[in-house]
Amino acid sequence: MKIAFYNVENLFLQPGYDYQKSISKTTALAKTILEIDPDICLMCEVGGEISLNSFNYNYLTNQYITHIKKGNSDRGIELAALVSSSFGNEVDYISHKDHSINFNYPFEIERNLSSNEMLYPSHKFSRDCIGIKIGPNDNPKLIILFVHLKSKLDKDGVDPEGMLRREAEVKALINLYKTYQKQYPDTPIILSGDFNGNASPNNTDLEFKSIYQDTSLLELFDLMQIPEEQRLTHIYFTKNGVMKNSQLDYFFVPYSLKDKININGTGVYRYRDHLGALLRMPQHSYERAAMPSDHYPIVLELSI
Repeated sequence: MKIAFYNVENLFLQPGYDYQKSISKTTALAKTILEIDPDICLMCEVGGEISLNSFNYNYLTNQYITHIKKGNSDRGIELAALVSSSFGNEVDYISHKDHSINFNYPFEIERNLSSNEMLYPSHKFSRDCIGIKIGPNDNPKLIILFVHLKSKLDKDGVDPEGMLRREAEVKALINLYKTYQKQYPDTPIILSGDFNGNASPNNTDLEFKSIYQDTSLLELFDLMQIPEEQRLTHIYFTKNGVMKNSQLDYFFVPYSLKDKININGTGVYRYRDHLGALLRMPQHSYERAAMPSDHYPIVLELSI
């Protein structure tokens, strides 16, 4: 089984949206997915059901079953999945967009207390947390939880780099993980997604510490001892043209899956040219702008 996670960066393929994906970039996205050939492709930043179905039908020869549910994004970037038809009906796609993350910003807490009423109810995931159960519903073979966590943007000036909100979303993700774990104790559970920060075991950002403190999950690339320079998944250039690359996209897996991971089919997929040769990492902002997405997809291949 091959699972990919891919931030497809504003995949809007319908009129009326500010972020329209060009035909060339959409074609390159499809080429990437077809080359990876995943059984399940988890995606974020998909511009709704029409865009997803158009992408599958017009660019992927309609070879996948599409799954998408409207989440909480204020600009319509949704989580979605492309699932091989070989799974038949044995895939359950579950939204947790209404799940409370038990979080309020400090000013909201203060106003709630001063007014003696709940002016600001607890927030939910900024996009969603999707659960995918594969196999019989009462005894799934595998469960995946995937997310697109709060970005570092703080347009309202209430949460520098979005850290407080992102930390709360991580803790809510872990609570959902434990709920599934309790209900399906014999089923391996994988976490994946765009975490919008350094969630690796090395110099871990504070908001992700609870992953390692409250679960026994292991970060995939660390478990497989993939070199640090091969883990980069996101390309960014500052306004001054300074390149800043990082790993934002992750798989977290239970140790029980270690011997089932195919190391040769696991890692970060790098873009290729029309002849199949690897393209170099962008050295300039115009090279980055030519990429189909500002993220590289990550791939996990399992022998289950």
